This record gives sequence, C-alpha cells and structure tokens, in this order.
Amino acid sequence: MEHMDATAEAILDGLDDAQRMATAVRGPVRIIAGAGAGKTRTVTRRIAYACAIKAWDPHATLAVTFSVKAAAEMRNRLSQLDVASDVKAATFHSAALQQLRWIWPDVCEGPMPFISRNPREIVEHSLRRVTTQQVDDDTVRNLQAEINWCKISLIAPEDYERVCAAIHHQPPAGLEPSQFVDVYKAYETEKTNRNEIDFDDILLITCHLIESDEDVAASIRSGITWLTVDEYQDVSPLQHLLMTRWLGSNRNICVVGDPAQTIYSFAGATSYYLEHFGKEFAPLTADIALNRDYRSVSPIVGYA
Repeated sequence: MEHMDATAEAILDGLDDAQRMATAVRGPVRIIAGAGAGKTRTVTRRIAYACAIKAWDPHATLAVTFSVKAAAEMRNRLSQLDVASDVKAATFHSAALQQLRWIWPDVCEGPMPFISRNPREIVEHSLRRVTTQQVDDDTVRNLQAEINWCKISLIAPEDYERVCAAIHHQPPAGLEPSQFVDVYKAYETEKTNRNEIDFDDILLITCHLIESDEDVAASIRSGITWLTVDEYQDVSPLQHLLMTRWLGSNRNICVVGDPAQTIYSFAGATSYYLEHFGKEFAPLTADIALNRDYRSVSPIVGYA
C-alpha cells in the first residue's frame, strides 16, 4: 500500500495548485484551461492518479477527444503512466463505432452496414435524381456539408424547413428549403439501399440503440463509468446527446475546454455546453480554471 501511495503521489509531482485541485476523482468536474495551461498534462495525470489510488477501474474509463492525433497523444501520455495503460482514449466516432460493432450481433439479425467511403458520390446521385440543379464539385461539397450540419445539429429532414424559417437559414446551391429536403431524403434512401451509413450515422445509431434498448444501454455504460471529454467547447448537439446517453444517471464526468478556443462553430459546434455545464450537472465537485501559461515566453504572456 505504501508503494501505491508513493506511486500515486509521484503522478501529481510538478502540478501547480490549480492543476492539483483539478485532479478531484469524483465528478462532475469542469476544467477551463487557457492556451498553454497544461491541460493535457492535468487531464492525463488526473486519470492516472484516480486509477493508481483505485478510485477508478481503468477498463471502465474513457477519455474522448476530437481528433485522431489528440487521441494518440493522450494514449501516449497515459502509456507513460503505467497505472493507466488500460484506459481507452478515442474520438467520439471511434468509441461509438467500437460499441456498435460489439453490440450489433445482439440487436440486429443482418450484418452491420458498411461505412460509406464516398458519401459525396451519394449526394451527387441524390441531387441528379430530385432536381435539375447544375451538378459541379462545389455544389456537391456544399450539399454534403449541409447534410452533415443537419445531422450534428439534430435537424431531421421533416424539421428542416421550419428551422430555416426560424433562424433565417438559406440552403446552399441556391436551393429552396423544400428542394434541399428532397435531396436529403434521397440521400438517406440511397444510402440505405446500398447498406451504408455515413460518419455521423455512427453517433446517431448508437444514441438510438441506447435510448431504445435498456440491455444495450447497460452494456455500453458498463464500459464508461468514468468519462473525460476534452475540447468540450467544440462539442456539437449530436456529440452532447451521445455523451448524455453514455452517462445515463452517472455523474462521473470531467469536461475540459476553453470558450475562447471554439474553432468548429461553422460546423455546428458550440461552447454553450461548456459554459452551461455548471447548471446542467449541478452541483459540481470541482470547477477549476487553469490560467497559468506554461507554453509562451514572458513577453507574450505580458501582452496577453
């Protein structure tokens, strides 16, 4: 036990006072971390420390980040902290895809659909079917982006026209809202006919299965007893929905982010969930701001 205590304490070596406060092992916890504030260091040490003192089971610990590169970096750091080698670090999509592949044989008789390798081609096919619109690369790319925006914003085809009217949103490529809905529906039909799903369907289907099947929900949640979400200022409504479905009534969640660093707002991401985390998950166990910049030299920090 003395060895474990020493190992656990060593994990916290080098953290400043605010970073140490952020290592509270019970959730919910919010960490607001400015640029260069040692966010990844703090988060990985928090996870490793909780596992070292056996407050968490590494096999039921998931850290979610927004890019494959960031997930690899987190795995690398965790691997250097031996107590956390079994922790899963992944993107939202890769974590959900693994869950889908695991539970699919138990909930569906047929094989799992393929992930579409060329959704843009399906968009082009759908556009040609339902409109006489000029088909060019920019048009197809913009329509695909609009479909993606609808999905991550949880806007179903039947709601699209109402949403456009409410927020004064104009569909791309000069289409009327009703014309875009026709393209959107044709896209979904063609995708189904090909037995394919797109990237966002991975999250949507996982949400649906958790919501509709208690056994599936319990099975998936058993592997996510402790959840950490990095870059929380960039979470989309769809990702937030999946996160809340992963949690159920569980409160062991830590979110990390900086409202000033939102970079995916054009694609449906919003800092709303980070800013309102305190209300959504009240009362918080810890609400920490990491303000010390360890990355920049003194003159830059001074100007900032």
